[in-house]
Amino acid sequence: NINVKELETQISNLVYKYLGDQIKELNLKLKPELQSLKSIHLYSNLEAELRSNSNIDYIYIFLAVGLIILAIACVNFMNLATITSANRTREIGMRKVVGAYRWQLIIQFLGESVLISLIAFLISIAIVQPLLPVFNSLSGKNLVLDITHVRTLLEILMISIILGLLAGSYPAFFLASFRLDPVLRGEFRTGPKGTKIRTGLVLIQFVGSSFFIIGTLVVNRQMNYIHNKNLGFDKEQVVVVPMGDPRARPLYITFKENLKQIPEIRSVSSASSVPGGLINNTLAEPEGRPVGENVVINELYIDHDFITTLQIKVINGRDFSVLFPSDTLTAFIVNKAAVLHFGWGDRGIGKKINIGNFKKGRVIGIVDDFHVKSLYHRIEPVIMHIAPNPVLYLYILIRIRPGDISATLNKIEKHWYLVYPQDQFIYSFLDQDYDRLYRSEDLWGRVFASFSFLAIFIACLGLFGLASYTAEISKVGIGVRKVFGASAITIVLMLSGQFARLIIVANLIAWPLAYLILNKWLQNFAYRSNIPFWIYLLAFGISLLIAILTISYQAFRAANKNPAISLRHE
Repeated sequence: NINVKELETQISNLVYKYLGDQIKELNLKLKPELQSLKSIHLYSNLEAELRSNSNIDYIYIFLAVGLIILAIACVNFMNLATITSANRTREIGMRKVVGAYRWQLIIQFLGESVLISLIAFLISIAIVQPLLPVFNSLSGKNLVLDITHVRTLLEILMISIILGLLAGSYPAFFLASFRLDPVLRGEFRTGPKGTKIRTGLVLIQFVGSSFFIIGTLVVNRQMNYIHNKNLGFDKEQVVVVPMGDPRARPLYITFKENLKQIPEIRSVSSASSVPGGLINNTLAEPEGRPVGENVVINELYIDHDFITTLQIKVINGRDFSVLFPSDTLTAFIVNKAAVLHFGWGDRGIGKKINIGNFKKGRVIGIVDDFHVKSLYHRIEPVIMHIAPNPVLYLYILIRIRPGDISATLNKIEKHWYLVYPQDQFIYSFLDQDYDRLYRSEDLWGRVFASFSFLAIFIACLGLFGLASYTAEISKVGIGVRKVFGASAITIVLMLSGQFARLIIVANLIAWPLAYLILNKWLQNFAYRSNIPFWIYLLAFGISLLIAILTISYQAFRAANKNPAISLRHE
């Protein structure tokens, strides 16, 4: 129960009280900030979190998708209810004859809608319970549905009642507004206004469906790009073992030599960090800069075999070598980004670098740029040098040969406990650790694809209903065309053409909407794929194919119907 801002100010004052001179000397700007433990999972995006975080934006997106799917279902109910209204016209007429008021009819139809919604929720609960483990596996969560909880039960009832009222509102007012005389004479027609409303509702559904199709394609394309992008190092077949007790780290040399005797191991190295983990920053004073002007740069302590183990490409100069003892004391290796950052142009070999009063030396090698952070970040300057003491190494990296990985790990573990009997053997694979940085995006892509399928399925139900209605009200026109010699194919193409135009309009609306939203999502990545035009065309082709398959049954059924049956009452 304290004022957070005041406490941050007090901490800041404390820092500058004891470290102010060093901060001014290094030309740093520090502003300590407190972070709530509860906010880390959804709101924090710092480097080297305890684990891969989620993002509150995804929660909002899933909530919006869920609401869109519910809206599509409500639209379908409105559509189907008004389409089948012709079958209830005489019932409505008789109720009005015996004295029913309009508001009584509205309450009746709203009550029917709410009852259907309540029954649907009971059925959905029966479906959700067995499918919840599948969803948990898909989303990586551990959700439960406890309908015995009073609050949960009340929320379900409230949502079902609200959805029933929303879905049934338009059909209720529409059905209750029928005029008595035409209804009793059997002359009721919904008219062009009702047809336009129904068409508009289906159009909205397919705008959403087209958006989901485009979204699924774009998300999958970006995730494939992330997982297959050249990172500048080879992360496959690399085992990462975190160091244990710092006092035992000098024994690393012995452990490394023992591992090199195992035929299944190609190389062994160690470093202060691994790609995708927390990397230290240091202040370097490169040659060519004014004296005392420091540059912030990423720093890696590595041993002689790090570049070889990760297969990082040396593009100029040489790698560290045990044949040159001075490499430990006075040698640096930098990446291309550091050379550009220091303003050295194309020449970097032999340039001097001072890291405070701690180490002074020259650049002996330049490596190609590689990602030490996730693809959310641009490649940054990196300086690497040999640690003067093994205690600075935090991770051991072991490149193993393909084959019986389990047997190789058992041999590594055996040698571990011979050297480090007091430390637990813990390992992971570098490729899995790095890919875990995008765990939230992978889960989001799978759930988004599932939502897309559901939204498309519901939209197809609405299109099927509209196709049924269109075929019914067009039966006279179809019969006349058949009498005058129109073939079944001509009739099918005529009916399909109406819906093809609908799909074209839906895609033209969905395309800019999808571009704005998905392009904003892609901006989260420093390295990202583009959204090629063929994705929009593919989404249009998929939605058009789905629409044609949906209406084909009704179209062929109407085209093959005997025209005499359609025209005998006209």
